[in-house]
Order: sequence, then structure tokens, then C-alpha cells
Amino acid sequence: MALDAVVHAVTTTRSSRQSTGPTRTADNGEDGHFGGRPTLVGVKKYLPAAAVDVLLVLIFAALGRRSHEEASTIGGLLTTAWPFLTGLAAGWLVTLGLYRDKFDPRLAVPTGVIVWLSTLVVGMLLRVVSDQGTAFSFIVVAASFLGLFLIGWRALYRVVRQRRTLVRSRR
Repeated sequence: MALDAVVHAVTTTRSSRQSTGPTRTADNGEDGHFGGRPTLVGVKKYLPAAAVDVLLVLIFAALGRRSHEEASTIGGLLTTAWPFLTGLAAGWLVTLGLYRDKFDPRLAVPTGVIVWLSTLVVGMLLRVVSDQGTAFSFIVVAASFLGLFLIGWRALYRVVRQRRTLVRSRR
């Protein structure tokens, strides 16, 4: 569900707006953008990051259910996870909207921070609306876990990438 929304947002073209053709820039589309718009190449580039985010939210929900000794069913997992997956999708859409031409899903700032806050805030609001618990201790645990994982993997990615670049430059 969340991944579908992200893919739709990324693949939305200018066809819904009046256009005389693609914007011509020095950009040839190889980096996932053509004229500042995400392309199919961009979708392929974004999918791994979206999949990591979805997986981490599902792990968060599964661990929460396990710690409360709740049933380990797919339905139960999805009942727990859907508010946060919706928040995750909202975070991706907000980030895409704000940073369309500079969007990189692997950046801790701004992408990771926006995705984390949106996942947390929208997730908690939807839990309230759907009569699921939002005890203060749960909000603290959710904020910590989601922040550590949704921002953390991006920070780790950056460190690994910088080290690889450094090692290559020494050769």
C-alpha cells in the first residue's frame, strides 16, 4: 500500500498538466530524472530505499506485537503496521514534493528526518482515530525505534559509501 503510493507519486508525469513536451536540460535522465522529473530509472533507484523503509516499519510492528505476546498473524501485523505504513508513504510524498528535483531517498537529512517524523506523527494520529493505543511510553519507544532505523540506515549508507569512495580514490 505505502509502496504503491510512492511508486505512483514518482511515476506521475506531466501529462496531467498542460505541456508542450519534456523540459530540455543538460540532464539526460541517467540519474533518474529528466528535466527535474523522476523517470522510470528513478523509480528503480528509489524502490530499494522504499523497500528498506517498509521492511523496517514491519519489523517495528512485529517486535511490538511480540513484546506484548499478541498473535503472530499477518492480519494482526498489518493491523498494527498500517498506521505507520501510511505515515511512511506520506513522508515519502512530502519529501518528493519538497525536493522533487533533488530528491535522494538515501539521505538522512532531509529525507530520513521527514520520513521518520511523518511515520511517527501520522502513525500515532491514525492509531488514535482507529482506537489503537498511544500511551506515552509507546510514543517514546516508537519515536526511538523509528528514528534510529529510518534515519540510521541512511546515515550508515552514507558512511559506507564515503569509505568506498575514499578507498577507491587511494588506488
